[in-house]
Amino acid sequence: MNRSTILAGHYLPYDSPIHRLDPRMKLISLIILLAAVIITRSAPGYVLLGIFLFSLSQLSKTGFGMIFRSIRQVGPFLLFIFLMNALFFNGEHLLWRYAIFHVSVGGSFRAQISC
Repeated sequence: MNRSTILAGHYLPYDSPIHRLDPRMKLISLIILLAAVIITRSAPGYVLLGIFLFSLSQLSKTGFGMIFRSIRQVGPFLLFIFLMNALFFNGEHLLWRYAIFHVSVGGSFRAQISC
């Protein structure tokens, strides 16, 4: 199997501690990780999450590059979410306005946080 054509969510049959975990434990861990991502609101928290995810990718023997390539497919959707938040979120300190579009400091910050 060509490692560069792996789709997001595709199972990779590696022999690693992560792959040997019980599926229920993987599911519970995923829910906890999603909750941590949703609850985190600061840049240092995101840095810690990034370090944790990088270490998980190394522990699972998949490598961060392969994970990044599979997540890259979600890029257009993330760009769409970023633009919707930046252009339509009402915030203080208006930077630019045209018709129904308005860019504010709060909207830009919310767009960065949501993506």
